Amino acid sequence: VEKASSRLSINQRKLISEYHLNINKILRKLDHCYHKAPNYAYGISLLKKSLFYKNLNICDFIVHTLKQCCSYLNINTPIILSSEIKKDNSLKAEERVLDINRILDSKTYVNLAGGQNLYNKKKFRDEGFNLEFIKMNKIRYNQNINNVFVPNLSIIDTIMFNTEKELLNMIHQFKII
Repeated sequence: VEKASSRLSINQRKLISEYHLNINKILRKLDHCYHKAPNYAYGISLLKKSLFYKNLNICDFIVHTLKQCCSYLNINTPIILSSEIKKDNSLKAEERVLDINRILDSKTYVNLAGGQNLYNKKKFRDEGFNLEFIKMNKIRYNQNINNVFVPNLSIIDTIMFNTEKELLNMIHQFKII
């Protein structure tokens, strides 16, 4: 990531201009690690579509990568960037999330389980919203590593060792808390 003020939003940050010079090095490392993985051909193709994206804006790069993954899995959920929503940008944290939910006329806000200390269920309920947290169940798949499973490596590892159908099944392995 290019050095910049800590006050910049993610949609104002960029990858370093030399980023593209490192892509082949990254691909060689991925090839070394995953060339025997059963879904390598598609996984590396998906990664190349992301890595060779020309726009150096971090937000655009992430959205592009997310859309590539969604396309692969036939997920058609619209992606709305908060930076594209006309909202009160002076609000922070929980107040900002509540404001965005009002604007989008949401009924429920779902956050990762790690955010339970950030948001107050009663406050959301008082504002007319249901606040839920999503926690992934533990997943296991064959990594071809001497029958030893190494959890939480990366989405890249998961894509390389699983078919589209298996990935779609994994996406539904969660509980709402």
